[in-house]
Amino acid sequence: MLSDEKELLFHGSSNIMLYFDTFGRVIKANKTAAVLSGYSEEEFIGKPFWKMSCSFTKQNLKIYFKTFKNTLRGKATEHFICELNEKSGKEHIIDFSSHPIKENGKVTKILLIGEDITEQKETEDRYRLITENTDDLIAVAALSLNPKYIYISPSHEKMMGYLPEDVIGKSGFDFIHPKDRKNLLHLLKKYVSVKGKKFLQAKIRM
Repeated sequence: MLSDEKELLFHGSSNIMLYFDTFGRVIKANKTAAVLSGYSEEEFIGKPFWKMSCSFTKQNLKIYFKTFKNTLRGKATEHFICELNEKSGKEHIIDFSSHPIKENGKVTKILLIGEDITEQKETEDRYRLITENTDDLIAVAALSLNPKYIYISPSHEKMMGYLPEDVIGKSGFDFIHPKDRKNLLHLLKKYVSVKGKKFLQAKIRM
């Protein structure tokens, strides 16, 4: 890929993207990082992340250091959730991942990517507050032809004996009687097909 295309992807990404050298100093930041933090790229460059506690919050520095050291060893780290503060003090919840960039087999810099999940986290917290205080059985599963549970309410343990770890990550079909699976799979295929068509139609109209 041409360098100008890489730059376009870097600065056009809706995710935070930061490059660090092996000393933990920021060597490059994209526009999303600047907009979300309220700091200009110039204010980022050359500063170690541990001296930027105004952005990289102090309570999470241990996580940042551990991840940074692991990445220096060549190990990528996916999905570690930390806070990031704006210059104004507003807090964001970010889903980070850290990736080693190697030259000739040696880590020369680190790419940190962060997705702002603040609204998602707030919605989850409100939803959890409701579901954890009801006797109703509430479950959330990923929509696919092999739906897997991503959440179950605590009421499942009281009423059915299932703990979250017994269910989350497992297929919904594992908990359905074999005689009912065929009919349910047929309905699920039909539902996914209809949803897919509506999505494509909406895209075409845009």
